[in-house]
Amino acid sequence: MKQFTAMAILLLEQQGKLSLDDDVRKHIPELPDLGQVVTLKNMLNHTNGFREVYNLIPMTGWKGEDKLLREEVLETLKRQKELQAAPGEVYNYNNSAFIMLAEIVERISGQTFPEFMEENVFGPLGMSSSVVRANPSVIVPGASQGYTSDSTGFHETGDLYAAYGAGGIYTTVEDASKWMGNFSDPVLGGEELVTRLVTPDTLNSGDTMSYALGIMVGEHKGLVRYSHSGADLAHRAVFVYFPEIDAGVVAMSNNAGFPAGSVAYILADAFLSDEIEKEEDEEEQEEVKDSTSVEVAQRVMEMYAGDYMIKGVGYVLSFSFKDGMLKLTTEGQPESEMQAQSQTRFKYEGVDALIEFHLDDQGKVTGAVHSQGGQDYELELVAPYDPSLEVLQTYTGKYLSVELETFYTLELRDSSLVILIRNSPEIELDPVKPDHFKGDVFFLTEVLFERNELGEVSGFTASNDRTHGIVFAKQ
Repeated sequence: MKQFTAMAILLLEQQGKLSLDDDVRKHIPELPDLGQVVTLKNMLNHTNGFREVYNLIPMTGWKGEDKLLREEVLETLKRQKELQAAPGEVYNYNNSAFIMLAEIVERISGQTFPEFMEENVFGPLGMSSSVVRANPSVIVPGASQGYTSDSTGFHETGDLYAAYGAGGIYTTVEDASKWMGNFSDPVLGGEELVTRLVTPDTLNSGDTMSYALGIMVGEHKGLVRYSHSGADLAHRAVFVYFPEIDAGVVAMSNNAGFPAGSVAYILADAFLSDEIEKEEDEEEQEEVKDSTSVEVAQRVMEMYAGDYMIKGVGYVLSFSFKDGMLKLTTEGQPESEMQAQSQTRFKYEGVDALIEFHLDDQGKVTGAVHSQGGQDYELELVAPYDPSLEVLQTYTGKYLSVELETFYTLELRDSSLVILIRNSPEIELDPVKPDHFKGDVFFLTEVLFERNELGEVSGFTASNDRTHGIVFAKQ
């Protein structure tokens, strides 16, 4: 979990060996100078502008259980030509940053990250059953095997390579409770350090973030909440702590399909109900009641149906009216129901997020805003687009990304445009609008073709929700 890596960095700062205001290049000088200073604090709170590695490397054909050296992650990040956003500008969840933070811990301490964590965090807290797994080939005594499932049944699944710093911690519920206890009785680091760990910063805009240093800070039914989830290819974990009542929940599973987040809050509500209910004032209860009783006419929900693209990201949210309700489908995710909170605002099922549809003076839908994690994302309503085979043919050919050192081949297959990548099934590209396509995999949610002065296709940029603007030039 990232809060442990944040603790390691704060301990090193406490020892006078670094500062959160340090430029990351002070400690990893081989990173390119991209024209702006990225501080260690930007790394810890996901406002750094670096590519997100587990959304980037899959673009090369890498799969989750394929070997991935930490050195390869750093080499890939060294080829980044510009930051995705100015430091402190936007929150963009980023495992790359925490992998680099673990590298910094190693360089400063002279120890491996697993050794440092054992000596400086797990040991002092008595977390005797906790270790950092260096890579999936390391045997962890007593560890639970991870499983995924499909139509044929359950399958053994390994861990992500190069993950420590961002994750890779094996622990138990008992040990996690000892970590939880350090928030109320900070024997490790002291009260000042723990306060810094859970104090959110502000974006350049002045907006307060909901993310502190490796940990989320928010509310649950009126109670302040410190929380974070963790997920590898199969293992799932959620940590939730309520400092005002000094109680919390840890949910863990070795099943990739386990809804750890939902289970954690179901347990919290069940076992801590007396304390939680005390914090819910009448206004909040009335708000919850109202949010579940709003009725929206069928014609209105049908009007909201359609494809909406997140501007600047390219991710498409598809809404439809089915079985008397508005439903959402996104690439690679199951269909989910929307719960009306007003005539224009809906809550996503199982996700702490909202969408507000925008109407003009004539009552016509003009777009929407998706709100999640303290940020608002503007959505563009996309009209249906069906290009001819002749138009699709102009996009075919071979393309090279220098940054990824990877070739893509684009071909027509059964009247559809597809991308061929090594070690991967073909990826179908669905047209969104002229020169704009979306892939049917999570790491290619937007493909924007570019043209030269003659109007010929000269290349494209590939993006997803965490990694933007990977350049591919036509060969």
